[in-house]
Amino acid sequence: MDFYKVVKRIEIPNAIYGMQAKGIDRVEEPFDRIEDMAQFYLDALRDVRPRGPYLLIGYSLGGLVTLEMAQRLRRSGERLRCSPCWTPTRTSDTWESPSKSDCSHG
Repeated sequence: MDFYKVVKRIEIPNAIYGMQAKGIDRVEEPFDRIEDMAQFYLDALRDVRPRGPYLLIGYSLGGLVTLEMAQRLRRSGERLRCSPCWTPTRTSDTWESPSKSDCSHG
């Protein structure tokens, strides 16, 4: 998937950060648990942006990771603008930005 095309379609005024899966370089060991992935990415996110609101987007397994991240952020009192999960149900270069009905504000 070409994430550059997806990111270009997202209409938000903030910076967008992408995270590469640990271990994809075959140098580091990958995580065995989604909870560990979520904490690792949350720590990295908070190094760059300590406070929200946050907009999290995940694709395929990344959707499960962002869901866990969103739950942890909410439990810690952070606000999330939206937390959509895209799953690989089709192969296409056509993506739409999440609609307001997909978002939970709080």
